[in-house]
This record gives sequence, C-alpha cells and structure tokens, in this order.
Amino acid sequence: MIVVTGSAGYLGSRIVTSLLCGSTAAGGPVAGVDRAEAPTVTHRADILDGVTLRRAFRGARAVIHTAGLNGGPGSPALGAEIRRINVGGTEVVIAAARDAGVRRLVLTSTTALYGGAVRSAGAAVWVTEDLPPAPETPYEDSKRDAEALVLAAAGSFPEGCVVLRCGRYFPAPPNETVNDRLYRGVDPRDVAAAHILAAERRGAGTAVLNIAAASPFLPEDCAELRRDPRPALRRRHPFVEGAYRQLGWRLPAAIDRVTAIGAARAAIGYAPQHNFREALAEQLWLDAWPRRSEAAPERG
Repeated sequence: MIVVTGSAGYLGSRIVTSLLCGSTAAGGPVAGVDRAEAPTVTHRADILDGVTLRRAFRGARAVIHTAGLNGGPGSPALGAEIRRINVGGTEVVIAAARDAGVRRLVLTSTTALYGGAVRSAGAAVWVTEDLPPAPETPYEDSKRDAEALVLAAAGSFPEGCVVLRCGRYFPAPPNETVNDRLYRGVDPRDVAAAHILAAERRGAGTAVLNIAAASPFLPEDCAELRRDPRPALRRRHPFVEGAYRQLGWRLPAAIDRVTAIGAARAAIGYAPQHNFREALAEQLWLDAWPRRSEAAPERG
C-alpha cells in the first residue's frame, strides 16, 4: 500500500488518482490523508495528528508526504504557521511512519531552495542537486529544514528516503507556463509520476532529486542564456520564434538557471512526457482550433 499525505491538494490528489487509475505498476491499495474532505481522502486528519497518521500508515510500504503550507515572505505569523506545518508536520509524519513499519518515505520539496545561489551568479546556472540551497523566504527555510529531518531519519526506513525538489507546476498563464518549461517548470502530471516512481523503485536508496521538464538547453548554453536566450533557442528549436509570433507571446528576456534532471532519470527512471515542445504544440493546436472549426464544411 502507498499512503499520500495532503491527498486533497493540487499535487496529492493527482498522485492518488494516478495510483487508483492503475497508470503505474504500483498496484495494491492506496490511501490518502488530509484534513479536508475529498474523493481522494480516506483518512481525515491534521498533519500534526500522530495517532491518526499511525493508523493510516499501518500496513503501508511507502508514504508520499506532499502535505504542506506554501507562501511568500508574508508576515511573521504566517512564517510561524508555515514552519509549524512544514517542519513540525514532517517530524510527526516521520515518527508515525517509523512506528507503523513503513519501508520508504518520499518528501515533496522545491527547486525554489536554489533561488539565492542562482540569483547571485553571473551566468545562468546548471542546477544539479550539488548546488547548495540558499533559501530566501520562510517557506524555503521550512522546506530545507524538512529535507534535513527526512534525510537524517533515512536509516530508520529499510528502503530509505527520497526528497523530490520539484520545479514550478502550479497553474499560470500559458505564455509563462511554456516559458518555464524551458528551464525550471514541469507539468503536474510529470510531478505526480515522479513521486510514484520514487515510492515504487526498489533499490533506489536515499537521494535528493530535481524534478523538472527536460530542458532543450545544454550546459554549454549557460554562458549566453543570462544575456539573451534567443541564439541558443534558435540552435535547439529553430521553429520557436515563429510559433511565439503566431501566439502573440514573448520569449524570456533572460534565463538564470536550467534545472538538471539527470540524477532523477538514473535513480528512479524519471522520464517527463510534457516538456517545452509538447506544451508549445498543445498551445498552437488550441490557438488553431477556432479557425479549423470555422473552416470546416457543414454536414447534414
């Protein structure tokens, strides 16, 4: 069995749905824990309720811990609440999973942890998991500390722990979403698939892994990406500028990072399916659909 915390949320609900639909090799029962009511929730509980969590985790081989609170700089009160949920909640999840005999723990984290290190660099940064985190907000601080708790507890889980640092996957305007897929974004379907792979893949051990779309760029492109990404884009995808003109979109004026996913490919077999090319093609199809509909001959 796999249990997902935060299973009513944007990511957690997708993971549970994917497991229930049999789109993976997981098989077996699935459970979801959240304080909100939803079709993807089997156990209603606050993430700090260790008693209910232990009950929900009993018999599970893996726990995927997505539950958390997001937010920008905000107020001190918001920062304290973020820390209570993201750090305190992770402590409770670890203890409950250990007590229930769970074999593997997967934590959702964020590539936003790299923000400070990326912004201080002169050229675009090829972001691997070796880049030291440089959190800049209470949320990022809380995710760094939650990661540390999980990694410190890895020895308590027979199949180890995996931390997934995920790129941007929440909804945004189409131009922004497709731009992000060039270097830092990721489709939520690929994020859900990565979590399931991390829970399923036996022998992967303990790891910290970046999860993002497959960028068209290569490390040798980084020197020019920060100044002007268009020459590199022309080399990798000559059709892009024409497609953007058709859509009335803007290319990014500068790119400060490229999130590398080689470690996730090797460790858990991560293979994103909804990358820049696919996202752009989908938007071109949607843009052309009204014209195709108007031009279609009437039938009757």
